[in-house]
Amino acid sequence: GLAKGLLATVADRQASVADRVAAARQAVDFAPADEAVAKSITAALAGAEPALQTGLLGALGGSRSKSLGGELLGQVKGLAPTVRSSAMRIALTTPAGASAFLAAVEQGELRFDMLSLDQKTALSTHPDNAIATKARMLLAKGGGLPDANRQKVIDTLHHVLAKTGDPVTGKQAFVKHCAKCHKHGDV
Repeated sequence: GLAKGLLATVADRQASVADRVAAARQAVDFAPADEAVAKSITAALAGAEPALQTGLLGALGGSRSKSLGGELLGQVKGLAPTVRSSAMRIALTTPAGASAFLAAVEQGELRFDMLSLDQKTALSTHPDNAIATKARMLLAKGGGLPDANRQKVIDTLHHVLAKTGDPVTGKQAFVKHCAKCHKHGDV
């Protein structure tokens, strides 16, 4: 049918970014709650250029798929850093997505540092009491809500100033994690 043809365009790596994004938007508009539509568009995020990822996430923003949050969380590590926050925003919009995120944090697959402060706060005050309670418990284990006592924060981290770095290890870490988007000197 129509959705199948649109999803074929979304998956077609030879099609232009504009055509793939337009097809994704149309597929979501045509079948907003269709799990297969959300899953197919989410699968197209893998390895895509940031412009396509941004467009596909824009289309997915209109989806009402119950599994979308979990699907996005499965792809989030492979997304360009510039679009991860959009993916996390969409993934956390449903209780199922918020629960899936917290389960992934608990299992060590994802971390709270992927979220903005607003997103962390929203999880800790979520309307679903079970989600809010679990979020507060995980955040208390070192998940990242800032301590209002700034002196305590300084005292806790002061020992880091005494450490020296290893330039070779630092360069390797930069090349592996940062150089995809950032440049420093010849790297």
